[in-house]
Amino acid sequence: MKTDIHSHLLPGIDDGAEHFDDADRILGKVRKDGLTHLAFTPHFYPAGDSVGRFLARRRGAAERLSQSAHFQALRVTYGAEVYLTEALFNHEGIERLAYEGTNFLLTELEYNVPYGAGVERKLERLINDLSLVPVLAHIERFPDLLNHPERVAYLRDMGCLCQMNLQSFASFLKRRKMLRLVCDGMVDFLGEDLHRAPLPPDVKEKALEELEKAAPGFVEQCDAYAMETVFK
Repeated sequence: MKTDIHSHLLPGIDDGAEHFDDADRILGKVRKDGLTHLAFTPHFYPAGDSVGRFLARRRGAAERLSQSAHFQALRVTYGAEVYLTEALFNHEGIERLAYEGTNFLLTELEYNVPYGAGVERKLERLINDLSLVPVLAHIERFPDLLNHPERVAYLRDMGCLCQMNLQSFASFLKRRKMLRLVCDGMVDFLGEDLHRAPLPPDVKEKALEELEKAAPGFVEQCDAYAMETVFK
């Protein structure tokens, strides 16, 4: 896997890497594994934050990490993992949270909120009112989507894209349903969603092996699409 559109490696900004050394060590590991393109997407929680304050913190963390030789060897971009609540629409400048130079917004659905018209309405507001393309983060974490492929299809028809976490494909409990979505063309991006540690090698190898066995060329397809869109 050469691209990763979902990471929390900017030091000291969210629940990801705490310090420069932590982030630098993980960057060295993912580079060794063949990563060439990385998006930094710290969490943006609408309650108690503002777009301006968030972007200032992200910029400061990026400046610190830019001293890393591993960072300098990667093609990087910036975005945010935006928590989709009603409070989000009280903010001005939501568009600035999209991946740089794009209208793709990494969007995290609310946990413990059943899927329904409320979710769809919020996504429609991003699409229709703000001309954004929601990239639904780690959709395999939401049983209301993983267990209902027709809902994923509906959201994609609406204008959403979908991302899955690579390591989840190593999970026996989720793998079959995840691979069904992959084989049905419902998944656009992969990410490792790295926080404070690199993926264990056996987990990563198992996930890649299962993906290649069920959907040959899918990882390369995701890399190509990410380079064409998020990293353009």
